[in-house]
Amino acid sequence: MNDSRNSAKLRSRLRAVKTKLVRHLLGADYDLSVGWPTASKMLEINRHYRQKGEATNILSFALAPDAGEILLCPELIAPSEVVALFIHGLLHLKGYRHGSKMEDAERAAVNFLSSHEQKPRRRTGHRHRRHPSGRL
Repeated sequence: MNDSRNSAKLRSRLRAVKTKLVRHLLGADYDLSVGWPTASKMLEINRHYRQKGEATNILSFALAPDAGEILLCPELIAPSEVVALFIHGLLHLKGYRHGSKMEDAERAAVNFLSSHEQKPRRRTGHRHRRHPSGRL
C-alpha cells in the first residue's frame, strides 16, 4: 500500500475514536494536536528530543498540564496498530511510563473503546415481505 493511501486509512481510523479516547483518558478540556510527519522528519525529531538515531512510529509531547501533541509516522504504522499506538501516546501524556501499570491502562482503554463502540441501529417498522414463492 502506498504511503498516501496508508496515511488516509490511519487518519480515518483515528478520527473515528480520537475525541472519545481523549475525553476518557485526558478530559474534555484537554487540547491535543496530532501530527503526521514523514519517517525522515520523525528521525530528526527523535534525534533532537530523545537523542535516538532512528525514526519511531509515535512520539508524545506534553506542552502544558492540559495540552499536548502526538506525532504518528504513517510510514511506520500499520492501520491495525494506529488506535493502540494512539492510546499509548495518550497515556504518556497522562504521565504513564512503560511498565505493567501502563499495560493495564492500555487494556482498560481498549476495553472502554470496545464497550462504547456504536452498534448498528436496528430499523424499526421494517419487515421483509416474502415473495409468493417463499423467498425473501
